[in-house]
Amino acid sequence: MVPPDIGTAACYGVLARVDVLNAGVSQVNGNVGTAVGTITGFPPGIITNGVQHAADANANTAWNSLFAATTALFALGCDFAIAGSLNGLTILPRKNCATTSLTLTTSVTFDAQGNAGAGFYIQASSPDTITIGPGATMILINGASQENIYIRGTSISIAAGAVVFGNFIGTSSASTAILATSATVNGRLFTSTALGGGINMTTTNVVNGILSPPCT
Repeated sequence: MVPPDIGTAACYGVLARVDVLNAGVSQVNGNVGTAVGTITGFPPGIITNGVQHAADANANTAWNSLFAATTALFALGCDFAIAGSLNGLTILPRKNCATTSLTLTTSVTFDAQGNAGAGFYIQASSPDTITIGPGATMILINGASQENIYIRGTSISIAAGAVVFGNFIGTSSASTAILATSATVNGRLFTSTALGGGINMTTTNVVNGILSPPCT
């Protein structure tokens, strides 16, 4: 499967429909934005290779591109069914769907099988959640890239010490559609729902490895 074109959302490390709330010295590589909400906590949060876009035209355009691309992506049929736990699984390039909430407490491996452009998709069944526990890890092999991994749940919680890869998409209208606490996210944090959806971070490193130019 081919990864979606998310347009200028690729310039964002963190992009929410509504509010982004940070506490502590979180570090984000890339823009931080909201389509219609506010951004709080930068500083003390640190933004590198980017700027804040709070409810402006730049963020709104980026979020609309994100919403259209990911809505179309996750409307596609499922290729493979997974159970409630990701622990110990090897994820291949396809759309992987669960009918329950998902958890990760140990490690999961993404195997691109030699295709560096391969797309990985994981979707928890709505209205289910994705919970990533303390110290959980993701392993990328055989050309797998954080840029091509998309993980979507109604709400996503990433606990202290977790080291994860990919684009994490929360679809809840809650102010904590995504909650990341003292975790390292090699990728991006997004919310993609027309009803709202906020992102809360506490001392979280968000490493957007490839910023697609031009980024402003």
